Amino acid sequence: PLTAPEGLSVDLHYRLRGVRVAAQSWATADELLAAGLCRPLAELSDGAWMPRPPLLAAHLAVHAIEQHGQRPTTYPLLRAVADLADLSAAGEERPLEEAARPLVRESLSDDELRALFSLARILAAGELPSSRDSDQQGAELLLRHILTGVLDPGYRRSLRVDHTAGRLRQARQERRLVRYIADKLVMPAGRPEAGEPAPRWRAFGRQLVHPFQLGGRLISATAARLRRSLTR
Repeated sequence: PLTAPEGLSVDLHYRLRGVRVAAQSWATADELLAAGLCRPLAELSDGAWMPRPPLLAAHLAVHAIEQHGQRPTTYPLLRAVADLADLSAAGEERPLEEAARPLVRESLSDDELRALFSLARILAAGELPSSRDSDQQGAELLLRHILTGVLDPGYRRSLRVDHTAGRLRQARQERRLVRYIADKLVMPAGRPEAGEPAPRWRAFGRQLVHPFQLGGRLISATAARLRRSLTR
C-alpha cells in the first residue's frame, strides 16, 4: 500500500490476484496490456493505463468472493455489488459478465459469478431477490450470506474453517503448502509503538503464544462450523 500526502491509499499489485490471462499464473501488467484489457490514460500522464470494464468487473468479483467472501468483516461485500451496478451500463450486465468470466474461471465458479452479477442487477433495479429462478436463487443466497456474515457472530466464526481449508487447498495445488503454513505460524512484525520500541522479550513472548492462539481460533471456528451444519 502507498499513501499520498493527502491520506489517499493505493494498493500496488505486482500481479492481479485471481485474474488470469495465461494459464500459468495470476495476470501481470504486461499480460493485461497485451490482451487489450487496458486503455491508455493519456490525460493523466504518459505510461498510465486504465483497466477496461471487463477487467474491472473481474477484479471486483475476485476481490469480493474469492478474497473476502468468507471474511465478511474485512471488506463489505455489498460495496462490490454497488460497484458492479455502477460499472454496468443499463441493460449490459450480461455482456459484461460474459466478458469477465474467462478471466476468473480458475478462481470463481460460474454460479458464484452469476450470483454476484444477478444481485447487482436486482438491487440496482430497487428490488429484492426471490426464489423464482436459478439467478434469483443464487442472488438471494448470496445476499443472505452477506447479511448473516455481518449480523451473526457464530456464522462469521464458522466461515474461518471454510476459508482456511480453501487456502490450504490452493497452497497445495501451487506447491507452497509448507511455506503457507510457516507464514501463518510466524507472527508478522507489528508497527513500532510511539516512543520507545517494545522490548524484544515481549515480541518473543507474543510469537510463542501466537500458534496456540491460532489453534484456539481454529477449534472455536470448527465448533461453530459443526453447529451450523447441525442446524441446517
